[in-house]
Amino acid sequence: MSKKNTPDTAKTAVKNWGPVVASGIAIAISWITGIEWIMLVAAVIAGYRIAISAVQALRVKLISIDLLVVTAAVGAVFIDNYWESAAVTFLFALGKALETATLRKTRKALSDLVDQAPMTARVLREGPNGPSEEIVELWELEPGDVVIVKNGEQVPVDGAIVHGVGGLDEAMITGALLQRLAAVRGRLSLCA
Repeated sequence: MSKKNTPDTAKTAVKNWGPVVASGIAIAISWITGIEWIMLVAAVIAGYRIAISAVQALRVKLISIDLLVVTAAVGAVFIDNYWESAAVTFLFALGKALETATLRKTRKALSDLVDQAPMTARVLREGPNGPSEEIVELWELEPGDVVIVKNGEQVPVDGAIVHGVGGLDEAMITGALLQRLAAVRGRLSLCA
């Protein structure tokens, strides 16, 4: 799958990482030049979203970690320790950006997994001329139905193997690189 670089993706990246990068640059400039007030600028850049979030939480009478970070940053400014203020806000903003990126990737992976799931199943049904294969929607399956999974097909539902032996590629579910051997009386569980 190729990652599409859309304007929304670029906006989201700038929104999440922009304050972190700008604050980091300000901290580096302050270290290089020795100008302390630039640390205050770094703290404001990294901390303004944290402060907004803290105020929003207070409006609903919730004391959040954001409020604690803002309190620590403001306290550091009052005792003229701008480095501490910049460090706490920078590190917290970095943590939030990493959390956001991780959640986005996790949601995308889960969405891709759901998109690849089969919507139909091949079942063995009794007909007037004996048993025959029939393709049905997953919601039409009933407990006790015999689902046929042919080579290369995805297993559409959990169940027990009633006939045959084969290898199952569970990499999308478990991350394991090896196939699992499935045999009669084995259990198939897509929730691994």
